Amino acid sequence: MKQEEDLLLKISPAIESMKKLSLCERASNLHWKLVYLSQNRGKIYTGTFVEKKDSNNGTFIIEELALEIQVSMPELPELNSKIPLKVKKIDIPTQLITFVHH
Repeated sequence: MKQEEDLLLKISPAIESMKKLSLCERASNLHWKLVYLSQNRGKIYTGTFVEKKDSNNGTFIIEELALEIQVSMPELPELNSKIPLKVKKIDIPTQLITFVHH
């Protein structure tokens, strides 16, 4: 048991570092996606509806960008429906993006 505890004490810092590195990588990937989207504001993307949050908000996946987003609309489509989405607003420093049904 002592050897296992010693091993855990030795590898715990490495595991924590890997978690932090993973979070940094995700933030960097999102940053560059937002830069790309800000440079291509007029483009229409296909979003797949994957989850209903409440009566007017749902989760969509834009496969082309490997991006999961929340979209608010008066009436949500059926699950797995594909709808055209367009960027409405981007704030790169806060990493916030708003899409609307096009």
